[in-house]
Amino acid sequence: MKAGLTHYVRHLKMGGALLTGLLVGHAVLSQMVDPSLDDPNREWCYLAKSTTVIGVPWQPDVVQITWDGALYTGFAELCFFYGDGHPPQAVMARQKTFLDGWIPIVQYDWQTNGVGYYAEMFSAVLAGEDESNTLQFGQITETNLGPQATNAILIAACRGSGQDYRFNYLLKPFDSTWTFAITNNALIRQGQWVYGFEAGAQLVEAVRGVPYTQPFQGTDYAVTVGVEVGLATYNVLLQPGESRKFRFKMPRVPVAVTNEALLSKIASADYDTYRSNTIILWQNLVGNTCRISIPAEPRVEQAHRASAVHVLLATRTQNGERFQTDGLPYPRCFLSTLFDYASLYDSFQLGRYFEPTIQVAINQQQPDGLFLDSALTAGARKLTSQGQVLMAMANHILMTRDTNYAATIYTSLQRGVSYIRNQRYANTNGLLEYTVHYDNELIDGYWTCHNLWALAGLRKA
Repeated sequence: MKAGLTHYVRHLKMGGALLTGLLVGHAVLSQMVDPSLDDPNREWCYLAKSTTVIGVPWQPDVVQITWDGALYTGFAELCFFYGDGHPPQAVMARQKTFLDGWIPIVQYDWQTNGVGYYAEMFSAVLAGEDESNTLQFGQITETNLGPQATNAILIAACRGSGQDYRFNYLLKPFDSTWTFAITNNALIRQGQWVYGFEAGAQLVEAVRGVPYTQPFQGTDYAVTVGVEVGLATYNVLLQPGESRKFRFKMPRVPVAVTNEALLSKIASADYDTYRSNTIILWQNLVGNTCRISIPAEPRVEQAHRASAVHVLLATRTQNGERFQTDGLPYPRCFLSTLFDYASLYDSFQLGRYFEPTIQVAINQQQPDGLFLDSALTAGARKLTSQGQVLMAMANHILMTRDTNYAATIYTSLQRGVSYIRNQRYANTNGLLEYTVHYDNELIDGYWTCHNLWALAGLRKA
């Protein structure tokens, strides 16, 4: 992550839970809540509105599990309610965790009126498809925890966006004139399959309080971006100790109803099979190589693996290009962070995920050998990351001993070294070029860090 208070995204895994905070300037947009609001027996979460993500490497955009427990793709949002109140209670799930503390299957639970609700959500690539449109799976299990029979009520619904701390806000702008239909236990919006719900709902509503009978336009019921449509209500009598599971599916990008082949795959996608596949995928990626083992405190190893998971979830494929991002608020990778990414990927033997980002740096290298960090400087020529890039490129080769790949980047590495050499002799003080401020450091001059990083980069090279 780019250091400094002006723009700082911090990803920390505290006791198995992911914490993401965004600070802008000196204003803290999400502040610590009163600790009494949280259950001390659950995973601890520092910020009031922390967000977490699910997905797979290289998908075009990540999928967000919002601070309050909804599933948001940027195109639509799957949300849940429970109980027999009027209106029913919206799910509020601040204290979430990953499966085993690091596998991106998000889990959370709550209790009310003697009923326990246990939710989990994850993303997967359908068999024969690629990461361009992952399928999101959700499951909520209801269990009667009391000594007598009781009714458990769960409601699933869809809206454009809950808006509050949703990133990738509305990749497709909401339109109140869209036509909605509910057929075969799925919500169809403007001819596109948005989400599917468990069969057997006792009540299906167009909007809250209006049973669904026929297709409708959003304007018929004053539907706006935050209004729930396609509500499916499950009202089940549970005997003591009895449980029921309800499952939901949501593609990252809504699927045209004419795409029968893909919709058939979605319909037949088995929750348990894809859950097992997801565990295997992440175990193979980061579970079998680099290890930190402290038996008395397993969260250290969980945090170590979770950090790698989140870096992998920040990879993107867009317009045929693969690249690393610095997380939800930063759609590109700052070259000043390259050595951190190189160290992580190479320690997990995942250099193939890092090499596309080396190419991003090479593509921005100037004729004199300067690695220009356009994400940080908005394209203006400023020295920001020379030593970091050299460190990353050279250390990657030293770690992997891949001489074939080394040959493909060697000329760029040479040019990067030549830039430092030429700067040393061009400036009477022997330092790299004068730099004007470009971030919170607010320094105009010769930066100590640029020269120390350059020295380290030279030594690696």
